Amino acid sequence: MDMSVTEQLVISNHGNASARYKWQIPPSMAFVPEPQYDEVAAGSSKSVQVTFRPTGQRSEEETLVLQIEDGNSESVKCQGIVNEAKCSFIEKMLDFGNIPVGLKAKDQTLHIKN
Repeated sequence: MDMSVTEQLVISNHGNASARYKWQIPPSMAFVPEPQYDEVAAGSSKSVQVTFRPTGQRSEEETLVLQIEDGNSESVKCQGIVNEAKCSFIEKMLDFGNIPVGLKAKDQTLHIKN
């Protein structure tokens, strides 16, 4: 099951020259921007998709750094919240009854409420 979430981030260039950029990505790679490098024309904008892929069952926080060629770097603080997964069984008992010796498998339906 894929637990990733993707959000869109818009990068705008209000200058009078094209701007090339590259993302500096932390080693954990919980937050991954795509494209990782690109160029934004003068006076225009481009979209970047930032995908959060949890590395465990805890919330995560990272800062992605946007390195702009011949310009100032910008930081984007990312926070991913992972809720505790829970499930409960509708039936509280699972009864297979008598199973003869030598029978390899027996199927029974179990309903799970999430």
